Amino acid sequence: MPNGFLSNEDMKKIVENGDMQLVVQKAKDAAKHIAEKLKVSSNQLRNIFNAIKKIQLKVNSGKIINLQRQLLILIPKLYYISKRTNGKLEKLKNDIEGMVELIDNNKDKFNNFYSYIEALLAYHRAFEKDKKKGE
Repeated sequence: MPNGFLSNEDMKKIVENGDMQLVVQKAKDAAKHIAEKLKVSSNQLRNIFNAIKKIQLKVNSGKIINLQRQLLILIPKLYYISKRTNGKLEKLKNDIEGMVELIDNNKDKFNNFYSYIEALLAYHRAFEKDKKKGE
């Protein structure tokens, strides 16, 4: 996978086409890797999710917002979070950055992207709990 967990083709299918079967499959694979191999906590992922959730709430409020501007402001936060985890979230940062470029100012594309992030967080939480049970 170039630079992240998702190929450029995967990103396009998720963001532009809303391929929910691919969302589920790729989110599960990435979450498993992040939880089990990289050992990143849910709290660290939640920082990313919370920033994206704030944008999602604005999008669904019906207010007119510049979506692309909101998403571009997200990129520096992702860099910071990636560095705080010693690069463990670099691949996820690259995936998010790549998908943000595809969204432009399109709310449907943003909602497809949000579905991926939401699925990734849910799977990560489940894998993290499974890992704790096994210890």
